[in-house]
Amino acid sequence: MFFLTRIRAILIFLLLAFLTEACQTLDSNNNNNENEDLTTIEIAVGEWKPFVTEDFEGYGEVPELITAILQEMGYQPVYKFMPWGQAEKIVRENEKDTGSRVTFPYRDTTKRKGEFLISEKPVFQECIRLFYNSDKVSRNKPLIISLSKDLKKYKIGYVSEEGGYQYPEELDKLLKGKNGIEVDSLYEAFSKLVDPNSDVQVVPEVEEVGEELLYQLFPETRFSIKIIEENINQSEEQCLFQENYYLMVSKRNPHNDEFMKEFKYLGKINCIFCAKIF
Repeated sequence: MFFLTRIRAILIFLLLAFLTEACQTLDSNNNNNENEDLTTIEIAVGEWKPFVTEDFEGYGEVPELITAILQEMGYQPVYKFMPWGQAEKIVRENEKDTGSRVTFPYRDTTKRKGEFLISEKPVFQECIRLFYNSDKVSRNKPLIISLSKDLKKYKIGYVSEEGGYQYPEELDKLLKGKNGIEVDSLYEAFSKLVDPNSDVQVVPEVEEVGEELLYQLFPETRFSIKIIEENINQSEEQCLFQENYYLMVSKRNPHNDEFMKEFKYLGKINCIFCAKIF
């Protein structure tokens, strides 16, 4: 009797294992079939950790949002990582549905509005802050400034347009003045900021991006880098510039007009950024 009970238990176990594997295989096949029904679309992006990065599954929070929207539209995104300036150039010059057709997240500057079709709603919103080297500027005391007046005292490192950056107009005027120091990449800007022998004293960047870069690439020197307290209001979360970032496609592809009409930022999906934007 004991022997028969053991045999029955083993048979039940094997049956359950078989059914579980069969269900997993069926689910996998269904997912594969769903993906096969989607049209591949290539997206050109760069590293902007933690929001867009090859290091995270799904490539970060912003690509996960875009992927969900595009899949709802019938597309399967393929992400191609490259320098931001190159991503913007490749998408701007693309006249076909193949190749890199989409890029994000970018500010909707006047120049870009003339070259790209830009999403009606932003896909992302964040705060630009001013990072400074306390060893060079304030001798480890908190630095409080008025943007238009006090910032002119400091040497500011900024990324060139060829590097994929365009800054808010008020800030751009200061950067292009005699105290601006142009560099090719954000890494170079922060390298000069932490370098005691460099003239760069201040670098503007989205807070989370700057902090992530310092933590990952400059762990030994990052503690001397602080964030300027803007003397603009008394709110707990002061922000130099609250910036919206958008998805862009080229005006040269005639199919992109219809594509952008279909692109929906707000829809049936669960939008994780809506509370911050709206």
